[in-house]
Amino acid sequence: MAGCQLTFDRFLGGWAPIHNENMETTVPGIYIAGDSTGVEEANTAIEEGKLAGTAIAASLGYLDQSKADSLLEAAWERLKGLREGAHGEERTQAKEHQLRAYEEYMERRGEVG
Repeated sequence: MAGCQLTFDRFLGGWAPIHNENMETTVPGIYIAGDSTGVEEANTAIEEGKLAGTAIAASLGYLDQSKADSLLEAAWERLKGLREGAHGEERTQAKEHQLRAYEEYMERRGEVG
């Protein structure tokens, strides 16, 4: 996976790259979404794709950061709603583990997540 750091979680189907809240992996400039982040459902993959696409557009200067922040917040709210169904608690905890693993990895490297 292009040198990305991985984590294992049985609720997400096994090994997956750790990533930040914008879906960027531990390799700068590589973003992920959908089943590559852990198996969930199609609507979740769509929202993760929106997170990644918005973050990429903002990082390249194609989207004003305040607009990007608004879009990112809205996508996260929709994701929270999607993860309230069956097995939602396990999936939410697994995704939170990915975010924490990213932060911990970046701290060990001496970088801000």
